[in-house]
Amino acid sequence: MKLSKAERLILANQFELLSMKDNNYLSKETCENYSTILLQGYELLYDDIFSGMDETVSSEKCRFALDVLNMYRIISSSYSNLESTSLTEEDIAFRGFDGNNEEEYHFVKFFINDMNRFKDLMENEFMEFNSHSISIPRYQRELDIYNDIISYKKEENRFGRLSLTEKEISNILSV
Repeated sequence: MKLSKAERLILANQFELLSMKDNNYLSKETCENYSTILLQGYELLYDDIFSGMDETVSSEKCRFALDVLNMYRIISSSYSNLESTSLTEEDIAFRGFDGNNEEEYHFVKFFINDMNRFKDLMENEFMEFNSHSISIPRYQRELDIYNDIISYKKEENRFGRLSLTEKEISNILSV
């Protein structure tokens, strides 16, 4: 990894500042070492500094995750408006993404837990949002069906709140 002198100086100064303050993330000694690594330009050791950082999650993956969250919000809201149904809360629960294999998992967990968004989806047993299995292909199929349904419904009811029938929910979730 190559860093410019300006980037090295900025990062070294940040670690110097961190070394002066109690923090739970890095020890004083670690901060001082990182600062020295950067100031001296020990390129071989740069990876030590950045080893705890995740790769970026693309805006496309974040948008996909938000589309899934929004779909499940509409499903949940519609479900609560049904007078009687053979569907259960477990059938309609958002289960999350695979925490080991899908980058969207970390984004969703952060977005809901730390940014306090989509809190209504936390009212199920899958509050950690780790499906423990690959979820993206299923969500893509569900979103395709959902988007077909809502495009028709939006034309049908431009000013009303979007609500799905039991049959539509079942079709989306393949229940």
